[in-house]
Amino acid sequence: MQDSKTVFFVKDKGVGFDMNYSAKLFSVFHRLHDEKEYEGTKIGVGIAYRIIHRLGGTIWAESNVDKGAVFYLILGQTQSQGNSY
Repeated sequence: MQDSKTVFFVKDKGVGFDMNYSAKLFSVFHRLHDEKEYEGTKIGVGIAYRIIHRLGGTIWAESNVDKGAVFYLILGQTQSQGNSY
Protein backbone atom coordinates (compact mmCIF):
# COMPACT_ATOMS: atom_id res chain seq x y z
CA MET A 1 0.00 0.00 0.00
CA GLN A 2 1.36 3.43 -0.94
CA ASP A 3 0.94 6.51 1.21
CA SER A 4 -1.12 9.15 -0.49
CA LYS A 5 -0.16 12.76 0.10
CA THR A 6 -2.28 15.85 -0.29
CA VAL A 7 -0.59 18.67 -2.18
CA PHE A 8 -1.63 22.17 -1.14
CA PHE A 9 -0.87 25.19 -3.28
CA VAL A 10 -0.96 28.96 -3.13
CA LYS A 11 -1.05 30.86 -6.40
CA ASP A 12 -0.51 34.55 -6.99
CA LYS A 13 -0.55 36.94 -9.92
CA GLY A 14 2.52 38.86 -8.76
CA VAL A 15 5.82 39.59 -10.44
CA GLY A 16 6.97 35.99 -10.38
CA PHE A 17 10.62 35.01 -10.61
CA ASP A 18 13.10 33.43 -13.00
CA MET A 19 13.21 29.67 -12.36
CA ASN A 20 16.98 29.77 -12.97
CA TYR A 21 17.20 31.27 -9.46
CA SER A 22 14.74 28.92 -7.76
CA ALA A 23 17.49 27.30 -5.65
CA LYS A 24 17.96 30.66 -3.88
CA LEU A 25 14.25 31.31 -3.39
CA PHE A 26 13.95 29.83 0.10
CA SER A 27 17.11 31.43 1.51
CA VAL A 28 16.33 33.87 4.30
CA PHE A 29 17.14 37.49 3.39
CA HIS A 30 18.13 36.58 -0.19
CA ARG A 31 16.26 38.65 -2.76
CA LEU A 32 15.46 37.71 -6.32
CA HIS A 33 14.36 41.31 -7.02
CA ASP A 34 15.97 44.64 -6.18
CA GLU A 35 14.71 46.03 -2.85
CA LYS A 36 13.95 49.34 -4.59
CA GLU A 37 11.48 47.53 -6.85
CA TYR A 38 9.65 45.53 -4.14
CA GLU A 39 9.58 46.11 -0.40
CA GLY A 40 9.81 43.46 2.25
CA THR A 41 12.39 41.71 4.40
CA LYS A 42 12.49 38.45 2.41
CA ILE A 43 12.04 36.20 5.41
CA GLY A 44 8.50 34.88 4.90
CA VAL A 45 9.28 32.22 2.30
CA GLY A 46 12.42 31.16 4.19
CA ILE A 47 10.45 30.73 7.40
CA ALA A 48 7.75 28.75 5.58
CA TYR A 49 10.47 26.49 4.15
CA ARG A 50 11.93 25.79 7.60
CA ILE A 51 8.53 25.09 9.17
CA ILE A 52 7.43 22.73 6.41
CA HIS A 53 10.72 20.80 6.51
CA ARG A 54 10.69 20.61 10.30
CA LEU A 55 7.27 18.97 10.01
CA GLY A 56 8.68 16.43 7.55
CA GLY A 57 7.09 18.05 4.52
CA THR A 58 8.19 19.48 1.22
CA ILE A 59 7.73 22.89 -0.38
CA TRP A 60 8.61 24.08 -3.86
CA ALA A 61 7.59 26.79 -6.31
CA GLU A 62 7.05 27.27 -10.02
CA SER A 63 6.97 30.64 -11.70
CA ASN A 64 7.42 32.73 -14.79
CA VAL A 65 8.64 36.33 -14.70
CA ASP A 66 5.71 38.78 -14.73
CA LYS A 67 3.19 35.90 -14.58
CA GLY A 68 2.99 35.12 -10.88
CA ALA A 69 4.04 32.04 -8.96
CA VAL A 70 2.61 28.87 -7.51
CA PHE A 71 3.93 27.52 -4.20
CA TYR A 72 3.24 23.84 -3.51
CA LEU A 73 3.55 22.07 -0.20
CA ILE A 74 3.09 18.60 1.19
CA LEU A 75 2.81 18.21 4.93
CA GLY A 76 4.50 15.16 6.38
CA GLN A 77 5.00 13.46 9.69
CA THR A 78 8.03 13.66 11.91
CA GLN A 79 9.24 11.14 14.44
CA SER A 80 8.46 13.62 17.19
CA GLN A 81 4.88 14.17 16.05
CA GLY A 82 2.64 14.64 19.02
CA ASN A 83 5.31 16.39 21.07
CA SER A 84 4.94 20.06 21.94
CA TYR A 85 7.56 22.53 20.83
